[in-house]
Amino acid sequence: MEHSGISSLSRLQLPPSSRLHYSSCCPDKDLIVVFSRLGGKDRMSLWKMQGSKKWEVDLDVGSTAKEEVVDLAWSPDCQTVVLIHDPPRISCHSIQDGREERSVAMTKDFLDGSQLRGIWWFVDDKKPPIGSIPDIFKRRDIITGSTHSVLKMLPLLDALKDDSQSAGTQEFFAFQGAQSKSSVSNVMPAPFKQWPVLPSDPLTASVQPSKRSEDIHEEDLDELDDLNCNSILAVADSSGCIQCFLDGSYPLGTVLIDTESTIVSLVRRSQSSVLHAFQRWTEGDYRLTTLLPTEVDLTLLGTQIPRDVAKMSSTAWQLLWYSVHVVDDLRNVWMGSNTQTGAREPGLKWLSKLQDLEPSILPDTLLWAKLDLIHLLATERSSEAISDFIGAGEQMSERGLLKWDSTVTSALTRLRDQSQQYVAPACQRLHLVLEEVLAWAQLPNSHGLCRFDEVEIRECLSMVRQAIIASSWLAAVARRELSRFKEFMKWLRFEINNTAATNDHVLHPRHDVLEVQSYISYGLIDNPIDIWFVGRPPTNLSPNRRTTEAPEKGLTDVMERARQTLRDPAETSLHRPVGHHPLDSVDRNLHVLLHNLAERCSGIFLRAASATARSALCVRLPPPHQPATVYGDLIIREWTILGRDDSIFGRLPRQRSRSHMLCVAFRRPPGHCPDTYFLLVCLFRLQFGQGEATSPVLASIVLDCALSQRGGNTTGVQLLGVEFFDDECLVVVARNGAIVASVGYSNLPFALIHEGESLIGFSREGLAWETIERRRAGEFAGAAMEIRRSCAMQACKSENILLSVNGRLGRRVACVLDVDASIMEVFDLEADGEEDENEEE
Repeated sequence: MEHSGISSLSRLQLPPSSRLHYSSCCPDKDLIVVFSRLGGKDRMSLWKMQGSKKWEVDLDVGSTAKEEVVDLAWSPDCQTVVLIHDPPRISCHSIQDGREERSVAMTKDFLDGSQLRGIWWFVDDKKPPIGSIPDIFKRRDIITGSTHSVLKMLPLLDALKDDSQSAGTQEFFAFQGAQSKSSVSNVMPAPFKQWPVLPSDPLTASVQPSKRSEDIHEEDLDELDDLNCNSILAVADSSGCIQCFLDGSYPLGTVLIDTESTIVSLVRRSQSSVLHAFQRWTEGDYRLTTLLPTEVDLTLLGTQIPRDVAKMSSTAWQLLWYSVHVVDDLRNVWMGSNTQTGAREPGLKWLSKLQDLEPSILPDTLLWAKLDLIHLLATERSSEAISDFIGAGEQMSERGLLKWDSTVTSALTRLRDQSQQYVAPACQRLHLVLEEVLAWAQLPNSHGLCRFDEVEIRECLSMVRQAIIASSWLAAVARRELSRFKEFMKWLRFEINNTAATNDHVLHPRHDVLEVQSYISYGLIDNPIDIWFVGRPPTNLSPNRRTTEAPEKGLTDVMERARQTLRDPAETSLHRPVGHHPLDSVDRNLHVLLHNLAERCSGIFLRAASATARSALCVRLPPPHQPATVYGDLIIREWTILGRDDSIFGRLPRQRSRSHMLCVAFRRPPGHCPDTYFLLVCLFRLQFGQGEATSPVLASIVLDCALSQRGGNTTGVQLLGVEFFDDECLVVVARNGAIVASVGYSNLPFALIHEGESLIGFSREGLAWETIERRRAGEFAGAAMEIRRSCAMQACKSENILLSVNGRLGRRVACVLDVDASIMEVFDLEADGEEDENEEE
């Protein structure tokens, strides 16, 4: 057979047990994803069409169960590959290095025991700008006066430390101890894992992105790539449910179609809220696929509400995770962790060393150690234990004091600065977010499906206010403790120098005696800062807590009270007792408070995320009828042409606008009886549209497996693979001569079938067998496959092949994998430039 218009680009030797998926080819790049099997686990590799391998990664998550990739989809910007696995999970991988960027959490309605079956990512075409005046101020759909517009004007919070960055010099050369690992665990708490969010965008939350994110965005400085914006990622499972995710991340809930069927394909028009789902039922030993789709109208998706709620949820997540991350880091710095020694530990160890020198006959040696220190501070007379400790104690060496001083000073400085500059501003921004959510809760007509609980939101606002006060209070206490600790260190150095001084040399103290006494009494063991990380969370903190009297009504009342005070000498007495407001019993565990707040907010936004699924209106169709003649399962390939306004065949009646055309090809797998059916391919063209499910147009044709070349010559072949290439061509792989060919189907003489009849209850398989029987009976003529381009395969020779194609302009390739030999051959289907237009005449 002559070669025409197709050339072989490369031949790739792949690992054993390699396989392709229908969508393995990248839509806009010369890349293809290949999967291989090793030790019961899948591996994924990315190859260039020219023959080189970019990377290969393991998909193992550490589970002992066998895991397999079920299907894949490409993000609209083609920077991410999304995989669905068995056991069920969804992972997103970067095409740069194959690493797992994130995992998409399954919705709470996902049934245990269900398996994922298919995945689709629908992109929204961008609307052209209306009007001739350009949008100089790009607001990115941010409404002026909204929370996000306010956050956009605020200064950015400093970026959090990126734990994924490589270790520095100190970490490489540190001992396996406190400084060898990050202070904050990389394990994210459960509320944040379940929280519905869009892909990370710290700038929207007024947070400076990390260094890694900045490096990624610097690759495209001209314009922000927003192809993924408003796209819908849909996943179907074996229980007849569809899970949808906005922008491939934010869950929109689960829609139940039918528990007795599975979804085999989904169709969605750009910027439409309607999904067309084709279902498959199992009848006995055969599987039957509905001819007409079930129409699922996600009515809320046609509004801006899901997007607004998703952005607000993502901003709240970003701000609260920022606060929790900082507070967890501060807690580990002060209290310590499994991998880090806390800043309070040196003081405890120092006092315990002094305690060991106290006489054992004393009832409470720790208390006596503190009394000896206060006695030395007040009288400059030391006990025997103090003299031994100051004179020869290891903890009193200059090196030990410097380490203790630097550790505590650094920790208290971080507590003072980060609680005031990071935690409090982040909580203030979170308060703005929840205030807008509270406003939505009072609009049941528009946001009723979100099920916002006004009482619960107000409780969260109260918790945020508690966090703001507690963090500001922590900054003040840390500032006071830092001053006391510095005075304490001055006193220690004074006593050491005083012990070593000669009799004729008098040292002048430079420390504050009261500050040192306070630190000895309250700072060495039970430091006031401890209560921010232990105990119960605050519930009744208030800026006006210190006043127990009723607030004054105005300036007149204040002045009258001042005059009465001046008239009464007792009121101005210096020895007048002042009321003491005890604060030791006030709970202020900021760490627990933020984690509780995260759990409450996660529940609010998780419930609101399913509003789109609650708005779904399903027009369910009955199961298909059992066909009269069935000879087994068929291999089905389909192609959808969206938004066709003209007739699908030229000779058929014109349909309403926004109708869809579904092309379905059937072929019999090799090695099945009867053999005559193996030499036929049945092709359907179904035109349907939104609201037109009861009046579709259906036509069919049976193609003989004979390739018609230029000049009228016909050669009988045995097909090994068929895939739709674009709106006009099929790509076929034939065993006879081992060829890959491009076959046109757009101008074939399709014939109307079941004209004027209702197609409800028909199955694809039943119609295919019926059409083939009518063709064999001579009721209508068939046609041979007209070759447009062809090429002989050099590497793939066996019958066990897998085919993946990409019919996008500029990337028109076909990849054929010989499964037995693990060899993949890549073909360029436009090797000689543009198609010959004479072939279509």
